[in-house]
Order: sequence, then structure tokens, then C-alpha cells
Amino acid sequence: MKAYIYVVFLVLFLPASIAGSIKLTGNHVVWPTYKFDLQRTGYYDINMINPPKTRGLLDVSVTWRTRADLCIASSPAVGDLNGDGIDEVVYNSCDGYLYIVESNNGTILHKVITGGEFASPTLVDIDGDGLPEVLTDGGSGSLMAIDGDGSIIWVIRDRMFSGSPGIGDFNGDGRLDVAMGSSDGYLYIVDAANGSIITRLKLGNGESSTPSIADIDGDGLPEIVITESSNLHIIDYMAGKGFIDHIVQLEGLLVSPPPIYDLYGDGVLDAVVNNRDGRVFVVNLVNGSIMAEAQLPGVTDSASPASIGDVDGDGVADIVIATMQGLFTLDQHLNIKYSYPQIQVYTSSPIITDIDLDGENEVIIGLESGDAMIINASDPRGFPYMIEWDYQTNGPVMGSAAIADVDGDHLPEIFIGSRDYYMYRFDPKYIIVNNTSTTITTSTRVSTAMTSRAGTTTMQSPTTNLATTETFTTTNISHEINIPTTKPVETPRINVGLIVAALIAAGFVIGLTHYFTRQ
Repeated sequence: MKAYIYVVFLVLFLPASIAGSIKLTGNHVVWPTYKFDLQRTGYYDINMINPPKTRGLLDVSVTWRTRADLCIASSPAVGDLNGDGIDEVVYNSCDGYLYIVESNNGTILHKVITGGEFASPTLVDIDGDGLPEVLTDGGSGSLMAIDGDGSIIWVIRDRMFSGSPGIGDFNGDGRLDVAMGSSDGYLYIVDAANGSIITRLKLGNGESSTPSIADIDGDGLPEIVITESSNLHIIDYMAGKGFIDHIVQLEGLLVSPPPIYDLYGDGVLDAVVNNRDGRVFVVNLVNGSIMAEAQLPGVTDSASPASIGDVDGDGVADIVIATMQGLFTLDQHLNIKYSYPQIQVYTSSPIITDIDLDGENEVIIGLESGDAMIINASDPRGFPYMIEWDYQTNGPVMGSAAIADVDGDHLPEIFIGSRDYYMYRFDPKYIIVNNTSTTITTSTRVSTAMTSRAGTTTMQSPTTNLATTETFTTTNISHEINIPTTKPVETPRINVGLIVAALIAAGFVIGLTHYFTRQ
């Protein structure tokens, strides 16, 4: 059944520029939140760092890796929290601490106890001092604001908060608010400056997690798009009426957060929603209609939200969905264009960007097998030709990557964590073309498991409309993760003496049993 209860918004046709109306980036923030923008598209315009002309990707090397006390299953944010001109990498670990790490060398500057094992933080200036603060959910359903020096500004406890924070002035009072879902089906609106709860809305009985944010109706105020059980909720503030919940009923347990983009070029924003059973929907956010729906073949375990970006160079946005049964590239009508069943992903959501600087987009993704990969998501030759680069960590990669130029060389760096306890900084190396001369940036392989593979197919530049900047991963889902948070398994050591003794003892027991039970 696909019924919906929906109030039609005031404006039916909106300019595409509305999609970029909420910006978190600035002088001190380069990757503010999960999947970069509040619309959670997962697309990053590499031209924002003004890269030089290149002749392609040579290699990707590990610049540093910083060890936590337990696994890293969250996605990092990147920005200059203390105003020293050096960006910090901010992430939570399964050990219950938030780490603030210097981006140039991986030095741990601060560890803050949050309890937010799987929480992906958001960076935003909440006090007007020109520097970003950290917003993150934590243990026991808390929500915390943390300063760049590691001190806690405010905390709300025992509210069952879940997911990555969404940011915006939702009620038009001129102050930044925080939108947070909860595991008991509520949506909270919180004053970002002081942590006071403005309101909470009961959405249903299912978990509501990371919201997506966009001005859907063009009234200058952002709406909140959030999943709860099998329902998609669009939360709109209407003066004099408060917050209104428009509900679109879909199917199954929906994955959070849904990316938002004008897929059909009609000036209306759409949401791409996938559920845990591999069913995908495109929903018109103005009138609540289902524009397209499809079932991904063979998919029974999909916990990663979709991403949106042009990966095959046709100038039209594609939908990329990663599942345990493969990586899929779909068109806006949800027809499958490419699929790679060997790419098995649990919760790492695709990041789409032109990482090799050839003018065409690739996908950066973490695999259940522990691989961090750069993939050509439109290579018709399939596996393994679509893999442009692969690095094997010692644990599943469950978070998504962050992309930033933190050293000022106009070249991107990649930050991604693993359940092997490490946060990694990877530096791609390129053939740089300077006028008529060609220089090759040198690189040293840090791991023999890192493999650059030939056979890439070029892809066209991203569409202009995808270059907007605004910004989750599903968090607080430890009950759904069947991976122990123990240390990486070491190579087994065989004790021959014990094995021989065990075999002799087993033979003795078998002999006694045979003696006493013989006819």
C-alpha cells in the first residue's frame, strides 16, 4: 500500500538554486557533516579546491593513521576548530570518545568522552565567534555541543537521540536550531546556542535518525526530511501553526538519511529513499507523490543510504546505492545502469567526486571486507576493472569518507576510519601538467595491500546543480551490527605439542567408549 497524508506546499515549481540555501561551509569548515551537505547527496565538487590540471591518478599513499582504543565506525568531519590555520579531523570511536586530531600529522589534540560509538559529528559555529563547534549525539541518547578545546558547552541527556545533527533556522527566529531524531520515534528541535529544547514531535513508534535539510517550498525556511519505520516525514514550520508533519507512507524499514535533489530538472526537489530489503523510491517532496520505485535484484540487506551524482558522464544525475549484495548505479527512473555484485557494503555510503582530477566523477566507498576503494561506477567491464584504487585495512569500513584540501596544495586528501581502530589520511598522487612541462608528484607506498589498478573509463564533469554546498550515517545501530568490537585478529600461532597431546587424549577417550559399549 502506498497511501500518503500530505498538505500541498505553497509553491509547486522552485528554482534549483534553492537546494543550496543552507550552507555550513566557510573559512574554517571544509567538510562539515556526514556526506558533506545537509541534503546528504554525498556529492563533493572537487573544483572548490581549485585543483591543477593533471594527467591522472598515479597512486594513493597513507600520510598518517591514528589509533583509537576501539573501532571507528563513524564518519569524520573536518575544519579548523581553534583558529590556528590547521584543520582538525573530528570523529567518534567505539571506545566512547570523540577524537579531535590534527589533520597534518594525525596528532590527537583532544579526547572527549561522549559515548557516541557510531555517531558522525557536525561542525557549525553556534556561538558566533567565527570558529566551528562540534555537535554530536552520545551515549544514553545524549546530544552534546563541544568547543574546539575539547570542553563541553552544553549537553542534553537521556532523550534517546539518534543520528547525525541537522542544522537550520527552522522556525524563522533568526537563530540556528538543531534537528535530531530519536530511537523512540520523536523529532527534536533544539536551540543550537544553549541546548534548550524548542519542541519535539512524535513521528511514530519506529526509530527516526539523521535528517536531511532543504528549503522545499521556497519560503526561505528549511524543511526537515526524516525517515521513521516505513514512513517518510517532511516537517514544515508554518507560522501560527507550529511544525506540521507531512507523511508519505512507503514500505519496509527505511534507511536514513534520504538524499535530496531535483532529479527531473522540473524545479521540484525529490528524495531518494531505500529500505533495508533493497526497495528504492523517488518521492516528490512538494506533493508527496512517488515518482519511481524499484526492487534491487537479489538485495536483502541494504543499510547504506543512497547518494546522488553524475558518474557516467551523460550530464544527468545518477543514483548510487551500496548494499551487501553489490553496488548499483541507477538512473533517475531507477533503472539499473551498472551493477557490481562483488562490492559488498554494510553502512558506508558512497561519496561521489572527481578524485582523480580527470574531469569525471568516481565513487569512494568502504567495504565490509575492510577495503577502502575508489571505483569507476560506470565501467561496463565490471569487476575488477572498475576499481581504480584499493587499500585493505584490518577491519570492516563502515563509515563514509571525508574529502578536504588540508595542506593548501589544491589537491584532495581522503579521511576514512576502520574497525581496525585507525583513522586514515590518504593522499592521492597525480601527474601534474604545468604549462608545457610535466612533473610527477612522488609517492611512497605505505602498504603492500594498496593496489592501483589499470583499466579506468573516463566520466564527464559533474552537473552544475550538484555543486551546491549544504550536509549523516545511520548511528546508534549497534544492535544491528554483527561485528565484534574487539581488536583485529592476529595470525594464529600453532602449538604442535598441545595438538599432539589433544589427539592422544581424544584417541584414549574413543577407545574407552568403544570398549564399554561394544556388544
